[in-house]
Amino acid sequence: MMEPATIAEASAAVRAVAERGDRLVICGAGTKVACGDRSISTRRLAQVIEYAPADMTITVEAGVTLAEIERITSADQLRLALDPPLYGGRATIGGVLASNDSGPLRMLHGGPRDLVVGMTIVMGDGIVVRSGGRVVKNVAGYGVHRLMVGSGGELGMIAAATLKLQPRPEAMRLIAIGMQDAAAAESLTARLMGGELRPAMIEWVWPGDRFGLSGLAVVLAFEDCREAVAWQLDELLGMDLKARVLDEGESVDGYAWIREWGASATVRAGMPSSAVWRVFRDADEKLALLSHAGSGCVLAKVNAPRESERVQSMVREWGGNVLVPREYSEMGHARLRSGLQSALRMEPV
Repeated sequence: MMEPATIAEASAAVRAVAERGDRLVICGAGTKVACGDRSISTRRLAQVIEYAPADMTITVEAGVTLAEIERITSADQLRLALDPPLYGGRATIGGVLASNDSGPLRMLHGGPRDLVVGMTIVMGDGIVVRSGGRVVKNVAGYGVHRLMVGSGGELGMIAAATLKLQPRPEAMRLIAIGMQDAAAAESLTARLMGGELRPAMIEWVWPGDRFGLSGLAVVLAFEDCREAVAWQLDELLGMDLKARVLDEGESVDGYAWIREWGASATVRAGMPSSAVWRVFRDADEKLALLSHAGSGCVLAKVNAPRESERVQSMVREWGGNVLVPREYSEMGHARLRSGLQSALRMEPV
């Protein structure tokens, strides 16, 4: 396995793979793609290139972990509002961007594609290009940095990225609501998304015993200044729901549990938010399900291949796409790589 320590070394490593005619396999800490003998790892690309709290941006190499970004930004009451599983502190920003991974806060703050401002990329032929910039408003050249999000390393290596930061909220509180069935959860979710309240996340959890509820639970979070959070909780409790407000400590623990749930999911899918309830409708004791319902992400933990196939079939039936387990298409990726490299040679990014 090659472990370049600089972007120049990464360029040479990728070029060597291309010259051999091998398939380019990029890995980071191995949380999403296993690192093999023929992989190129980004784990030594671990420099913080620039942290500009006044501009609310940070530029880091691909091997920098999310935990390190949180540590750096918290000193200035800032944060990267991107909350996929931390995998015990091992998750790297390169892996998160390449897999388009996200968490419960995506509904309010957007996903990786919304928060990446610019990127340094090593293309499949070893050429280093830069897309976007280190400021929030930048419209020069192709938006290749957004194309790279979710590319899974098939178009080249994400070597470094500039990310948009946000102020850290003063408070976050969770509220868990017991639901009669999936149709009732869908009705509540639609009401919340179209109403005056502004939840930071809307999570469906099956079973809901982690939050002291039997059957399906809808778990909401509100974050803002303490007064705004208290007002929203009061408004929600006025809806006459079977609800339990978690205290501050429980809210921290409950949010962390939801965030990390996806680290051990065997199926990950994206689907229209309005169709999520159809997967939960047929849930039984063989399934453990969690959905970031506001953004249409469905996660499942299953023990048997047959159950995994059942969940995947339901997702596809209702207009969704299965992201994990991943289906690889070399022909499609090769065409896209070739077209992208040709375009970048004609007009530098």
